[in-house]
Amino acid sequence: MAVGCDAFAAPLDHDPDAPIKVIPTDERSPVRADPLPPPVAGGTLAVVASGTLAVASDPARDRVSVVDLEERTLRHTVRLRKGDEPGRMAQDAAGRVHVVLRGAGEIATLDVTAGRIAMRRQVCRTPRGIAYDNGVDALHVTCAEGQLVQLPAAGGNVTRKVAVPIDVRDAVLHAGRLYLSRFRSAELLSVGPDGGVVSGKTRIPEGFSEPGIHSHPHPGTKLIQVRAGSTHGPPPERRFEPNGAWRTISAGAGLVMLHQQAEASQIQLEASAADPHDPRGAATSPYGDNGQGCGGIVRTALTTFVTGVGTAPANGPVLTTSVRGSVLGVDVAADPTGRLVAVAFAGERDLAAPAPRNVFADTFGGPAHPEIVAVRGSGAPSTAVVVYDRLAVGAESMHPGLKCVRGSPMPVQGQPVAVAYTPDSRLVVQSREPATLTLLDEHNPAAAGTVTIALGGTSVADTGHDLFHRDTGQGIACAGCHLEGSDDGHVWSFSGFGRRRTQALDVGLDGTQPFHWDGALDGLDALMDEVFVGRMGGVWQSPERMEALRDWLFALEPRPAPRSQADPAVKRGAKLFASADLACATCHSGPKLTDNSSQDVGTGRPGERFQVPSLRAIAYRAPFMHDGCAQTLRQRFDKACGGDRHGRTSRLSPAQLDDLVAYLESL
Repeated sequence: MAVGCDAFAAPLDHDPDAPIKVIPTDERSPVRADPLPPPVAGGTLAVVASGTLAVASDPARDRVSVVDLEERTLRHTVRLRKGDEPGRMAQDAAGRVHVVLRGAGEIATLDVTAGRIAMRRQVCRTPRGIAYDNGVDALHVTCAEGQLVQLPAAGGNVTRKVAVPIDVRDAVLHAGRLYLSRFRSAELLSVGPDGGVVSGKTRIPEGFSEPGIHSHPHPGTKLIQVRAGSTHGPPPERRFEPNGAWRTISAGAGLVMLHQQAEASQIQLEASAADPHDPRGAATSPYGDNGQGCGGIVRTALTTFVTGVGTAPANGPVLTTSVRGSVLGVDVAADPTGRLVAVAFAGERDLAAPAPRNVFADTFGGPAHPEIVAVRGSGAPSTAVVVYDRLAVGAESMHPGLKCVRGSPMPVQGQPVAVAYTPDSRLVVQSREPATLTLLDEHNPAAAGTVTIALGGTSVADTGHDLFHRDTGQGIACAGCHLEGSDDGHVWSFSGFGRRRTQALDVGLDGTQPFHWDGALDGLDALMDEVFVGRMGGVWQSPERMEALRDWLFALEPRPAPRSQADPAVKRGAKLFASADLACATCHSGPKLTDNSSQDVGTGRPGERFQVPSLRAIAYRAPFMHDGCAQTLRQRFDKACGGDRHGRTSRLSPAQLDDLVAYLESL
C-alpha cells in the first residue's frame, strides 16, 4: 500500500477518538542530473572589494561566474575541468581572486577583468578554506587532512606547510590574527606567526536550548539551569552540543560561526502524546520539530567569538543562539555595519511534495475528516534566506526566556547556497538550482531594484540530491546529520538502543548492506521506512524516486586519506594490520574494508553485535566506534573500547601502535 496510494501508520484497533496518521507516497516523476551533483558545501560567493563584481563558484557545473553588480549582468563564465569542484574564494591586494578547487586539490587564480584562469597550483589533497594575508601578500589554505599551507599570492610554489588538527575548514584573518575552524567539532583554533596552533581549541559551550534553560556565555564555566514555571511541572531538559561549523567569518569585533546544534539528551523513538511536558507535543516525528520551527534534534545556530586586537577568542565571551529559518544553514555573511547577519538555508521544504495528514473517524473506514499535518501555506514567505539582527542574536545567549531568534525572510528563488554583502549593504544571494544571483536591499526587500540575474547553464536538478538535502516537512533533512554526504561526528542517545554515532555515507555504500550499527536494515528501502518516514516524518517515495536517491547516495566516495601509503610507518602498519595474530583483516576486508558482518567486539551489552564499518577515510571520523568510546584512533585500542576482543593488540609496543594508527590514517 506504500506505493500508489496512501498508507496508514496506525494499527486497525486504534482509539476512535484519536486521529489516524496517513502517509502518502510521492509519485512525481524523478529528475536526474548527469553528472550527479556533489553535496552542498556552501560558502561559494564573494563580492570584490570595490563592490562592482560578484564571483560565484559552481561546484555542480565546474565553473566560476563573474557578475557585474552595477550593470546587473553576467560578465564572464569561466569553465573549469570536470571534477574540479570550486569552493571558497579570497581576493588579494592586486584584485586577483583565488578559488579553492576541492576536487583537484589546487588553487586557481582568476583574472576577473578578463574572465580567465591565470594559473593553477597544487596545494594539498583536500583544500577547504582560504584567506589572503595582506601583511605578507600570501594565501593561507586549510586542508582537511590536517595541514595549513601558505603560498605567495602572485604565484610560485608553496612556501610553508604546517601540521594542524584534522578536519579544518575555514581560514579567517581577524584583527591581525589567523583563525581556523574545524568542521565536525565546531571548534576555533588560533594560529601563531609560525603557523602553529597557539591557543589550542575554543569549543562552543554546551548547554540546554529549550525555554527556561540557560548556559553561561563564557566558556569553561558550569551550566546554570533556570527552570521556568509551569502548571504541568518543569519542562524536560534537552541538551544540545555544537557541531557542523558550515562557515566562519570575520564580523565587527569578533568572528561569527554558523553551525549546528545536535541533541545530546535522549531521543524518544516511540511516538507518544502521553507526556504533557514534552514541548514537541504529539510526536509526529521523533527527529523533527513538529511544526515548532526550532525544536528538532538538529538546529541552526550562530556563535559570536568576541575578540580584540591580537586577542584569542578564548579570552573573550562566546555568545551562542539557535536561529529560526529553514533547515541546513550553509553560509553566513555580515553587513559592513556589523549590525546584520544573513544566513542561507539550503534545505527549504519542497512545497509541491505530498505531506502526511491526520484523518479522524468514528470507526476505521468510516466518514473521515482530514486534518493537514505540518504543512506551511503556499502564501507563506520563504525562509531560505533570513537576515538577523545581531543584537537579538546576542541577547538569546544572555536571557533564558527566548527559544530561538527570528529574522526577516528574504524573497529569493531556487536553492540558496551562499550569501555576501556589498560595501553599500546590499545582500547578494547565490542559488544552486536554478543558477542565479539575487541582489536585494535587506531594508526594503520588496523594492523595485531587487533583481535576479540568471547564470545560465544546464540544470543540475536531481531527485536524489533533493531528497537528501530538503526538509522532510518536520524541520529535519538527511544532510543535517550526514554533513556533505558523510557524517557529523555526533554520538546520539536513543531510547531502546543507547549511544549511536552517526555513520558515514561516503564510503561507497553499494555492497555494504545491511545498514545501521545493529545490521537490522537490509537495504535502502528498509532504511527509508525506518528513518526517513518513521523518524524524520517524511513520506514514502515511488520506486523510481527511490532509484534516483540510491544512485546519488551510492555515488558518494570518500575523500583522500590524510597519510600517504608511501610513508614508512604506514607500510609497517599495513603488515601489522594484515597479520594473522591481530586478525584485523578478518573482518575489515575487501575493497570496502568490511565483510558486512556483525560482531561482538566487547563494547556493548553482553553478546551485543555491531556491523563492521568500512575503514575507508576512517581518520576523519572521530570519535570512533558505535558509542564514540575513542576520541582518537590510538584510544580505539584501549580496554574501554573492546581491548583484545576487537583485534589482539594488547601485546603491541607503543611504536607498533603508532604504525598501526598511521596505516589507518592512510586508508
